[in-house]
This record gives sequence, C-alpha cells and structure tokens, in this order.
Amino acid sequence: MGAWRLDADEIQVAQDLDGVALYRTRTIEEFLAPGSNKFFIVARKGLGKTLLLKAKSRALREVDGALFHPRNELCEKLFRARVSDLDKFKDQASWDRVWDVCLHILVLQLHDFELPSELDHIFGSAGSLNDLLAVILDSRGAFDGTIYPYLATTLRPALRKVVQSPVVLFVDNVDEIFEPSDFRHAGPDVQDVFHQVWKSAQTAFLNSALRLFKNNRHVKTFSTIRLEALKGRDSANAVRDRDYMTELAYTKAELETIFLLNIERMRRNDLALPDCADPIERFLGVSNIVHSDVRRDDHAVSEGVFELVYRHTFERPRDIVFIGAELQRLDQRTEATIRECVRDAGSYLLGEYKNETIPLFRTQYYEEILGQIASNVVSAREMARINRNCRDTDPEYADAAAFLYRHGLLGYVAAGGGDPIQSFFVDRLTQASVRLPTSDYYILHPAVDGELLA
Repeated sequence: MGAWRLDADEIQVAQDLDGVALYRTRTIEEFLAPGSNKFFIVARKGLGKTLLLKAKSRALREVDGALFHPRNELCEKLFRARVSDLDKFKDQASWDRVWDVCLHILVLQLHDFELPSELDHIFGSAGSLNDLLAVILDSRGAFDGTIYPYLATTLRPALRKVVQSPVVLFVDNVDEIFEPSDFRHAGPDVQDVFHQVWKSAQTAFLNSALRLFKNNRHVKTFSTIRLEALKGRDSANAVRDRDYMTELAYTKAELETIFLLNIERMRRNDLALPDCADPIERFLGVSNIVHSDVRRDDHAVSEGVFELVYRHTFERPRDIVFIGAELQRLDQRTEATIRECVRDAGSYLLGEYKNETIPLFRTQYYEEILGQIASNVVSAREMARINRNCRDTDPEYADAAAFLYRHGLLGYVAAGGGDPIQSFFVDRLTQASVRLPTSDYYILHPAVDGELLA
C-alpha cells in the first residue's frame, strides 16, 4: 500500500502488509505485544480496527504450534446476515446461544472433529463462521429444540477433550452483520429493534469468545467491536471485560504524524516542491492558508494546512488519509484550491459519518435544526430559541443543542495554551454522560458548513 491508502480490505494475506505504514501508539503496541490478552479492538468507525486486527494476525502466525482460523487469510470478514424476523434476535441471550454454538463448532472443525449425524446433516459443508451463522439463522425454528442442546451434551465436552494446544481465531465485521442502510428509512419502532439486534450481536460475541477462553485457555478469539455497541452495558461486566479490550483513539499530534508519514511515502513526481525541507510545503507548495472570512485587528489570519485538514475531520485516521488523497489529486495546488478541496472532503465525510452512525442518525430532525441556524457561530440565546422550535417527540431528542453536540457537530471555543481552540465531543468507552458545556457561543463543525450554505 502506498501513500494515502487505508483500505484494510485490500490486505488479505501476510505479504499484503509488507510496506504498510502502521502507526503505533502505546495502546497499539500493547495490543500487538506477544502474549497479550487484549482480544477486542474497540473503536468508532474509521479508526483502523481491521488493519490492526490483520497486523496482529500476521504477527501471531509467525509463531509455530497454533491452529489458525481462517487458515489462508488473515481474518474472516463476516457478511450481512439475512434475518426475516428481527424481534427474535433483539435480546442478548439469543445471541449468546448462537455464538456459543458457532464458535464451538468452528474450533472443533479445525481439529477434524466429527459432528453428531443430526448436526452434520444440518450444517453440511459449512466450514466458516459466516456459513455456520447462516445455517443457524435460516434454521431458527430448529435451533432451540434441536441444535442448541448439543452444546452441553456434545460440543463443550468434546472441546475440552480435543483442544490441548493453541487455537487462534480472527473475526472481523461483527458490526456489519446487519447493515444500517437497510433500516434507515424504516419507522422508529423498527429502527429501535435494529439497534437492539446490532448491539446484542456484538456484546454476545464478546461474551461468547471470553467464555470460550475462560473454559479453555488454549482458545483465543481476536475481533473488532464498535464502541457504540458497548455503551450502556452493565457496569460490572464493563469493568470485568476492560482487561481484554484495546480502545483505539488518537490525539491530534498522532493524527498529524499519520498525515506526515503519508507525505513521506509519496512519490517524488506527486510532490509540489520535492526538494523542500518542510513536508507539508513539499506536498502542496504551501504550509499555511489564509482564512477566507476571518480577520483579527483588521489583519488576515492564517492557519497551518494540517490545522485546516484536522478541523474538517472527525478525528479519525481514515478522514486524514481521505483528505490527503483528495489533495494529492489536485491539478493546481493553490491556497484557494486547497481550501475548497478540504471543505468538499469535509462535506463528504459528514455524509459518510451520518450514514455510519448508530443509533441511526435522525436526518429529518437534524435538517429541521439546521434550517433554524443562520451562521456557523450560534449564541446561547439563539440556541435556546432553536431548542424551543425543534422539540422532537422522543425525549432523548428534546434538546437540539445536545443532539448536535452528542454527534460531534456542535462545539465550543475552549481556552488553550495559546490561541483559543475549537472543541467538539468525541465519544469514548469510559464516557458515562454527555453534557453540553455552558458557553456564550457555540460553533458548528466545519464539515457542516456546506449543508448550512446549501
């Protein structure tokens, strides 16, 4: 992979990771360390969960003596499931049973264990987690009465007896078994059921993988989990399971390093000033951009190019790399074209961000709020008026300002060591509550500007 590429789906086997610039934070080093029991990479969309999972898979496969699933690829990517009745799968207990059966059969198949004839007839040639899950979802009526009883009578005892050496599973995309776009235009009740199913499938997978490990320490399952799925879990379970999780998050300085590392990987003929010492100027021909509509003491105000890029992201490596790739495509790299390119890229990222948001983003409510806003700077008094005008029937969405802030689209100006800085909410696993700070003025995320002016 060259510069400005972060599509982990392009990486299938170990050799595909050669030349990939994997930026290693202290947290990432801990996850990749040999012998680490950090099994689950937890993060929002776009923070590089899949790339890190594949890097871990490659590292462990260099150690002899273990059985791996999948055998010939770095991890198994789960695909969209077909479910005719979501209500049957919205509780975690149902998913606990489904994943327990799937993982036990998967591990036993790696040891060429012969299933009982009744199970063999049901599962046939199903040899991947995708296949096993599809069979169970298609045979939901037979699961509780026919399939599940074998877990206690046959599968668990067999696994304890058969598995006497390391087995390592790599599973990705548990969060994409159910695709949000399939339910985006459904009614609120169906959307709520989808959200319950989406969360339950992931939390149950985590629980089943940990149960399997604790019952047989030879079996380790490494996987990716969306941060949003773990919010609001029982506090006792959340604290207990933290030791097995790696939460991905990046500071501004770390994202800037990723930006600069990608510049270092660019080909010479893609650089504006190949011999320039400053990396950003080498890339674009300029290192600072004059604000088009901000002045201080009647003088033009400029900002660094990375500052401009960073402000238009949602603080994710994927956003940084996407904007870098768009800038590389510019035929003419001037302050005006750079500014326009970053703004357009920010608007695109906002659209993707809204489509990926779970619980599903309330687009109609958002548009109603935006229709009440005249500028990207909003006074507290004006925000109070908007709150009164845009009361959603759902109590959770009764406060327009809190809605925007919780989604990282409304921020405030915080005092920094030097100049004031714009601050927007970024969710973390340990964030218990989301409170909009008191401020005289609030600001909209720069990525919203395009929709505000539309």
